[in-house]
Amino acid sequence: MFESFAARSRALAIALGCAIFGVQRPAQAYRPFDATDASVAERGALELELGPGGYLHSGHRSYYAPTEVLNLGIWNRWELVLQGRELVPGQMAGASSRVSLVDTGVFVKHVFREGSLQGNSGISIASEFGVLLPTIQDERGVGFSDGLIFSEQIPALSLHLNVEGGRTPAGNADVFLSLIAEGPKAWPARPVAEFFFDREFDVHTEFSTLVGFIAPLSERVTLDGGSRLATLDGALVFEGRAGLTWAIPVWH
Repeated sequence: MFESFAARSRALAIALGCAIFGVQRPAQAYRPFDATDASVAERGALELELGPGGYLHSGHRSYYAPTEVLNLGIWNRWELVLQGRELVPGQMAGASSRVSLVDTGVFVKHVFREGSLQGNSGISIASEFGVLLPTIQDERGVGFSDGLIFSEQIPALSLHLNVEGGRTPAGNADVFLSLIAEGPKAWPARPVAEFFFDREFDVHTEFSTLVGFIAPLSERVTLDGGSRLATLDGALVFEGRAGLTWAIPVWH
């Protein structure tokens, strides 16, 4: 029992360290999306969502934008989510620009209705809530988010609806809505898409469309990629994403 507890403690410490210091994970999200689905990592499993192929262009600035997310199955139907993202300015950004660590947070996700994603019938329903942490070279405050996720899966199509509200680290109310569509799970590389609306009150409104693919290589490793085009208060934003999800058993 002591060895089991020690193994769990080590796994949690590693996950926390990666999230806080931005060391290479998946997105409070399900790669390559901004939102997620109504499923969690299996108990004792660590899912690393690594996005080393991230590129972001907004306005006149371009960034190398890798992402790291860790999903740890802490109990049956419960998952701990830790996330972070670096923004590394391109050469045209100017010498005064610095590397930023953004989108940092700690979340808990719980599946309270097991449905089609878990091999049963009907809609899978989950909740995800947590704390948005202070960032480096960006927002200094602490925020929170709370959301519901609804997923339905049939052989030809999977749909995931995310409804989320909260408070940003800057102290503004925020509303986020997302719809994810996935092609057939049986395909070696299935097409995917995401449409989302994000409103940070008194700050900005964003509409976004992503198209991409998910390609499982094995039971534990999945590759993904996608391109996202968005309008942020009328300005165009382009983002390229490429990465993988790697499931690692930590304890039984």
